Amino acid sequence: MNRNLPDKQGHFGIYGGRYISETLMSVDMRSQSVNDGQRLASDG
Repeated sequence: MNRNLPDKQGHFGIYGGRYISETLMSVDMRSQSVNDGQRLASDG
């Protein structure tokens, strides 16, 4: 695995960290929360 490039999910390295600028972090967290909620709703 090349640790200088993200994998298919956009994660870097063995710890799975993401690179995203701090100014976009709140938007990313909100969209991830909405996505998780939709996934849970479709499961149940």
